[in-house]
Amino acid sequence: TSRYRVYLLGALGEAYRHTGRRGAAVECFEALRREALRRGIRSWVAHAHLGMALLLHDEPAAVGYLERARAGYAAIQQRWGMLNVGVVQVMIDRDVSSLESLAAEARRLEYSREAKFIETG
Repeated sequence: TSRYRVYLLGALGEAYRHTGRRGAAVECFEALRREALRRGIRSWVAHAHLGMALLLHDEPAAVGYLERARAGYAAIQQRWGMLNVGVVQVMIDRDVSSLESLAAEARRLEYSREAKFIETG
């Protein structure tokens, strides 16, 4: 019943994504989306879409997930989310031309960890 269940579904999806367990990651991100929708937690609905876009970044379906994530983050004006949408967009497009501006935005927002990640590619 805890709100942390939603957070843990996202964290578990990421852990599965990082360890190559794609099917389990999909299940977690879908469960995250459903649970976040049920609870009305719009930020976590967007996170679920971002996780799927990242997981599928080499596939055409990633674009739809990324657009839903972008719309969700824009609706709640979450800068962290919009920054990460930009990073995943670079991965999907395979166009690094916007990395410098994304890193600058991360530094402006005082997201030093994200800025360092973006700068190191």
